Amino acid sequence: MLKKFAVPMVAVIGAAGMCVPQAIADEAVAAKECSVQVVSGSVKWGIKHSWRNYIQGNIAHGKWETSGAVTEGTSDKKNKDFQFKFEVDPAHTKIAVENGKITTSEIRTKDSSITFTGHHDALYSQVKSPIIKTSGDTVSAGSGYLGYYVPGKKMAEYTKDDRTDANKKQGEGIFSKGKVETASLSGDTLTLKGSNLRYTPQPGTKDGKIEGVDVLFMGIYNGNYLPEVDDVDVELKVKNNCGNISGTANPAADHGTPGSLSKPWAIVLGILGGFAALAGLFHVFMNSGLLQNLPFFNR
Repeated sequence: MLKKFAVPMVAVIGAAGMCVPQAIADEAVAAKECSVQVVSGSVKWGIKHSWRNYIQGNIAHGKWETSGAVTEGTSDKKNKDFQFKFEVDPAHTKIAVENGKITTSEIRTKDSSITFTGHHDALYSQVKSPIIKTSGDTVSAGSGYLGYYVPGKKMAEYTKDDRTDANKKQGEGIFSKGKVETASLSGDTLTLKGSNLRYTPQPGTKDGKIEGVDVLFMGIYNGNYLPEVDDVDVELKVKNNCGNISGTANPAADHGTPGSLSKPWAIVLGILGGFAALAGLFHVFMNSGLLQNLPFFNR
């Protein structure tokens, strides 16, 4: 009797449990079938027009120098439409697409730097390898940074002697946010344009204190003082099997790991699997005759 009962019960539970792993496997295959591989590309960005004008103006009497995978545009450096052109790093650039819409992206650029100097070399600020990210229709832009910060000193009080290892600050950070104006595919060229970018200071930059990437601009910019950041243009050569791409969409609340089943589907399939198992067990008990001996079955 026990053997007759146990064998079908194990079979039922096993069959019910197969639906969730199979669904996960099917979704993993589907996820792998759609991909956008970046082959090459460029990021065109003037960083910040007001900063460039300040460096070249009659107060800072400064300049900038480029190094690495970056070139300068041909327009007047004082114009708002002036842009630097950075080479994209395909190995560290990611584009996520769902239903023909870009949900998220992270565009990394190859090693490069723009070194701004002024005030008789008392000012030293280095923008390194810009980073562009999108999530839905929001674009965020930033870079690596290297600068010098002396707590308590105002911008005009710095001297060249303050450029010491003890005062050196470097890292990576996002310092502006805006809207994705364009996201489209034409042939093998994917175009992204971010506009209306505004400077977003780090939480700790206030009351004369400077935190993180804000050292690039000596902590002077904020939502109330010259917040405008230049538009950014991204052009990528891609290998794409996701079909047509046009526009953006908000990423799902919970994607899980790449290729994994989304949480709502996992819950639904789990419940269905549970019901299937219960129904199967009921059938097994009925066939075994065990339930027929219970009082309520004899009424």
